[in-house]
Formats: sequence, structure tokens, C-alpha cells
Amino acid sequence: MKLYQLSDVNLTYQNFGSTWLGILRGTEKSIMEVFNGLYNLRATNGECQFFDHLQTVGLFWTDKRSMIRFFFNQFYLSCNDRTYKYARYCLRAAHVKMAEMTTDGNHEEFLNFANKFDSDTYRVGQTRAERPDADFKDAVLAHAFKDKSN
Repeated sequence: MKLYQLSDVNLTYQNFGSTWLGILRGTEKSIMEVFNGLYNLRATNGECQFFDHLQTVGLFWTDKRSMIRFFFNQFYLSCNDRTYKYARYCLRAAHVKMAEMTTDGNHEEFLNFANKFDSDTYRVGQTRAERPDADFKDAVLAHAFKDKSN
């Protein structure tokens, strides 16, 4: 989905539950302009990192609430009529944009952890002390069995 009419940047996202990975595709200059707009309207508080060496894919972290806030601010700040009724309209429009965004993409798998298996992660190693600290162990046991009734 395009965030701005005059921009050539497309936005998709990958859902990681409570956080989302926002994916911006376009030219480097356009990506940075759109990201600055996202940052200024509070869609993210992080930074944009480029995924490839050509800098045509930008990644940033966000969440659902922040994206709704971004779309709300985008609609609300574009009009001079700042009444309660218009604020409700802007919130409904923000939810519509979020629905368009969810049906538009989410096919990207930039960070797919489902098929990764790292045996080092699940290996149980052995820990061995060269010179065990018996004095500390004795101090811990003495403190544990100390009479604390006073």
C-alpha cells in the first residue's frame, strides 16, 4: 500500500505478534522521506535499516497501535476542522487503512524463525570450576541456617 500519493514507496509488514516489522520498498531517498513521515507521526521510535546493499528495501520496527496512531494523525492533521465528530471519522478511516494494509501484503518473510534450528541453542553444556569456592558456599549455608528470630 502507498502511504503518500506522490511517493513511489510501498509499505508491507510482517507480524511478529506484539511487534511488527515494517517493510518499505522504493528508492533510497523516497524511503527515507516516507520513514521520516512515519517517525514524525509516531508510527515508530526506532530507525530505518536497509535490508540490501542497493538500499531499495528499508526495515523498521512498529506495532499495530502505532500504525493506527500514524493513520489517525495523517487524516487528522490534514484538515482544519478539528472537532470531536471529525476525530471519530479519522479514527474510523485509520482502521479502514489498517484493514487495507493487512490484506495488501504480509507475504514477506524477511525474518522467518519458523524453519530455523540451531543446535547450539538447545545444547546442554557442562560447567566446571577449576577451583571450587567452598568458602562462599559455606557462607551461604551459614546465612541460610542462621537464627533470625531477633
